[in-house]
Amino acid sequence: MATHTEGNKRTFIATTTLEPFRLVTVDSSGQVGYTGLAGAFDGSTDDRANTALDPVSVRLRSASGTHKLTASKSIA
Repeated sequence: MATHTEGNKRTFIATTTLEPFRLVTVDSSGQVGYTGLAGAFDGSTDDRANTALDPVSVRLRSASGTHKLTASKSIA
């Protein structure tokens, strides 16, 4: 499936179930998965991918403005 680009967002195929507002990285096959602990990210998910191979909208890292994200732990 071809990806779709619209402004600051691009649609990718998910490697696994992905939750919205999480950091993701594009792998060598052009699919996205969660970013590792110390890894560089390529963008953040805008919506949910219910299963692997579902399309998911990603707000690209280079996008201007604020990225909405979900924290993994509480922030003091």
